[in-house]
Amino acid sequence: MFRAYGSRLDTTMLNVATVGLTNVATAVAYTDATPTTAELYPKVIEGLSGVEGALLDQASGDNLAVMHSRRWYWMQNAMGNSYPLITQPGVVAQTLGANYAEAYGRGVRGILPNGTPVIVDNNIATNLGAGTNEDEIYLVDRQECHLWEDPDAPVYIRAEQPKAANLGVLLVVYGYYAFTFQRQPHARKIAGTGLITPTFTGV
Repeated sequence: MFRAYGSRLDTTMLNVATVGLTNVATAVAYTDATPTTAELYPKVIEGLSGVEGALLDQASGDNLAVMHSRRWYWMQNAMGNSYPLITQPGVVAQTLGANYAEAYGRGVRGILPNGTPVIVDNNIATNLGAGTNEDEIYLVDRQECHLWEDPDAPVYIRAEQPKAANLGVLLVVYGYYAFTFQRQPHARKIAGTGLITPTFTGV
């Protein structure tokens, strides 16, 4: 139940109307009928440039790229002149980044060539765009992503009395929180037809 609570909180922070990250981030369009990792990467750099530019002299440089796992694996699938564009642990090659081989939910999954850490988040919607098959990549300054929670949250309640007549037990998990990505509006999102459902073809 605690993991479900965390997942619901994450989904809210990403997708809630008006203040969710998808709704406050400035769009960086990536339109491409035949998208490739090599063509996507310049859009990542464009987005990061926008993040730091929006923060003026308050940019920390502690940037993150947040993407769905399908996008991260698609990027790892890409090959350039017979070399993988994302290197694997212990493999040195001409690459476009590095995979840290971390499990889902354990922090940074990899790093892009410019040093930007990659966070994988499967609560990112994959039904966006006109074809309802696009996802988004978010670029943020880690120091400007604020979440406040009750230090004792989430709270777990087990109540037998309300369901006693049915021999049931009511289980509840709840917490209080607040968040903002807009203290200094800066976030960028890469969106468009270049981020449709990936096909794993090695490009």
